[in-house]
Amino acid sequence: MRTLGTKKNEIGTFLAITCFLCNISQVPQLMGNTFVRLLYLGAWLALFFLLCLQNEKIHFGAIAPIIIFDIICVIFQTLNLLENNGKNYFKSNLFQPIHLCGFILIIGIMCGKSLTHKDFQKVSVAFIASSLIVALVIYLNVFRGIDWASEGEYLYSSKNSAGQIFLTSIILVIYMFYERYKFLSLLISTFLMLLIFMMKSRATIISALIILLYVIFFIVKNPKKKLFLIFLFSIVVCFVFINPTLHKLFIEEIMLRNKELTDITGVTSNRDLHIQYFSRKFPKYWLLGTGGTYIEAFPLAGLLSYGVVGFIPMFVFSIYPILVAMKYRKVPHLRLFTSIVVILNLMMWFNGIFEELSPFGPGVKCYFLWLVTGILLSKAKQQNNEEDSNDVRL
Repeated sequence: MRTLGTKKNEIGTFLAITCFLCNISQVPQLMGNTFVRLLYLGAWLALFFLLCLQNEKIHFGAIAPIIIFDIICVIFQTLNLLENNGKNYFKSNLFQPIHLCGFILIIGIMCGKSLTHKDFQKVSVAFIASSLIVALVIYLNVFRGIDWASEGEYLYSSKNSAGQIFLTSIILVIYMFYERYKFLSLLISTFLMLLIFMMKSRATIISALIILLYVIFFIVKNPKKKLFLIFLFSIVVCFVFINPTLHKLFIEEIMLRNKELTDITGVTSNRDLHIQYFSRKFPKYWLLGTGGTYIEAFPLAGLLSYGVVGFIPMFVFSIYPILVAMKYRKVPHLRLFTSIVVILNLMMWFNGIFEELSPFGPGVKCYFLWLVTGILLSKAKQQNNEEDSNDVRL
């Protein structure tokens, strides 16, 4: 594997520790703990100032959609003050997570050129190890000895946040370590995937299926292997629907949560009511938005909270990682990053169809997408600078 950088320092270690702290904050006993939150936020700030001391430039161009979004919010808030209608565009649930992701993106760009492939492996190990700790604690405290399949309610409320972190770990395990540690990689991935099913994190399960299909159709190049995987996938899906035991487990108990198919509100966890609310309110607020409305769907929440005008830069930023990855997808030594970025952005954006904040939050579940996007941008910029230098010498 080609080295990703040449500058040697402790940025990789610092970044690994920061990622570890972020994920550990998702241990059920630590969630909401102010000290733990201050600890990992302090680690990100310390890393940022360390990079500034190393004379790393802050790349504001990468967060241009956020800057445009902020300008729109200022204009909207000014109009709101003139009309005195009580809206506050700076206090919506979406405002802070978007800016935190922009901050992580900038850190990724600043530290990217200092990271070697070994450093990125170290960061990946920290992410996976901390995810496993969280997974083990959740299993031992919540699911051990419990008939989780027959439960009609969720046994673990933060299932989607944990599910996205676990699925991110599975992606890192496969991309970073599968070739060298096949058995251990399969063991870790299987455990994390089983826990995702036990939590009944349906958005994460469907995201995993979408990722699998994406890999089969766009990553696998060998036609025979592609055809075999399509055939195998089809057989497994058919078997789940045909076999009574598997149908009961995967369809009735997990995907339908032991609810009747006619109980749309129960099956969708009240999301149908959110869609109905959006349908009633959006025609009235389609241009300027409400200033902040909670809806369990990122596109709907963004449109209703900030209107079409405010949602456009928000939407552009939400797919920015994919746009970056597509731009550099043909650069051979960047394929590791482009593949991870595309898969993570697809996963988190699809999760956003069922959650208000993804791909920006809530909490720490989305930060790794923006970190890797920043590293990709940094590596691409570094290569462009080297090519320009070579052109000048010629």
